[in-house]
Amino acid sequence: MLWIAAAHAFTVQPRVRVGSDEITGLAAAAGDTVVVSGGKYNGFNQDLVAKTSVDRGLTFTSEVVVADLYRFRGFRSTSPGVRFPAALSSDASVRLVAGNLWMSDYRVPWIGAYDPVKWGALGVWRDDGAGWGPAHVVDAMTDRCATLGRGCMLLVEVTELAASDDGSVAWTTYLGDDHHGQVDPGHGRQVLLGRTEHGVVVGAPLDLSAAVLPNDLSNERDPQVATDITGDQVFVAFGSLGSPMGAGYVAGVTLAASVDGGATWTTNTVDGGGGDVAVARDTGEVLWAVANLVGGVSELQLRTSTDGGQTFGAPDILAVPQVYTDHLRLAVSRDGGTVAIAYSGDLFAGQANAGIAHVLVSEDAGATWTDLSLGLRCYDEFELAISDDGDTVYVLGANNGDAWLVRATR
Repeated sequence: MLWIAAAHAFTVQPRVRVGSDEITGLAAAAGDTVVVSGGKYNGFNQDLVAKTSVDRGLTFTSEVVVADLYRFRGFRSTSPGVRFPAALSSDASVRLVAGNLWMSDYRVPWIGAYDPVKWGALGVWRDDGAGWGPAHVVDAMTDRCATLGRGCMLLVEVTELAASDDGSVAWTTYLGDDHHGQVDPGHGRQVLLGRTEHGVVVGAPLDLSAAVLPNDLSNERDPQVATDITGDQVFVAFGSLGSPMGAGYVAGVTLAASVDGGATWTTNTVDGGGGDVAVARDTGEVLWAVANLVGGVSELQLRTSTDGGQTFGAPDILAVPQVYTDHLRLAVSRDGGTVAIAYSGDLFAGQANAGIAHVLVSEDAGATWTDLSLGLRCYDEFELAISDDGDTVYVLGANNGDAWLVRATR
């Protein structure tokens, strides 16, 4: 199906500044609640902060410090990550945010000019009305680092956070990076998946790349996670780049689906650069969006599954001009009637559209679409959300050192 410029009821509203360009997390729920989260330099290091709006993003409360990332867990050296995703329960009574650190441990010898040991830590913080507290902290692959007996500089980057309707189950995707190939020679970035229930971590993080790819010598990127009403079904979309070993890798965009809480997985892989996944929670439909370049022509592909992500129908093809294929975002209302895909113009095309954020919006479950140009040059730094009733589309984007929330309403 080719993209059709259709009449629409959405109007782009004036943008609202929500902080610095490190405000990178966005979540919207039923009613009027919106949460944004990010990092803020406190004069010495960086805090994980959150802001809440109860009027659909028109105004926000003063930012709340969720965690002091420097002091947390007492490591000597920390460097904040660049993403701080957020999630909400359907009634907005439970808020979750995530952040990560790069850390050094001076108890082990140096490796040449590199710091002694660097690895990442992922944290998920939860507020169910009693204030923010840590729900899940993972020193990413530290045990594997320790078994090596010397520094292996394993890094981590948190990418996305998804919660069940009641907020009791939270899934988090992040990337582990065997920076020097010392632990798993030939392996690049791995997609990792963590789970918490009622603020308590469940089991060890899953190395999803190793679990679902036939040969995971590739470098994965930008994993995005979605879940259903209960949190038992979980879906992860991620892209794969070429292998540093030159052969045996999986390229393209993969959708990994589990309907049993991550015990078993079904995968689908297609050509493309970046992808995202979303669930229409009232119908259970799983939507999977992929950005691709076919014969020199940019396109967005949208596939739908009605069997829990096990199989997908033929893609709807949305023709767009010079899309940046490595980064896109997908969101859907609870009933599946309103669907939005955010993308930006090609960063390297040297044209006026480079880096400009756009949102394709459909009000009829994907039958027809309208391209809303937001006039915000945020390159690949943007997030997307839809209110559960489908009446408001939110885009959070960084531009000239600031973070802006742009709303389209009907």
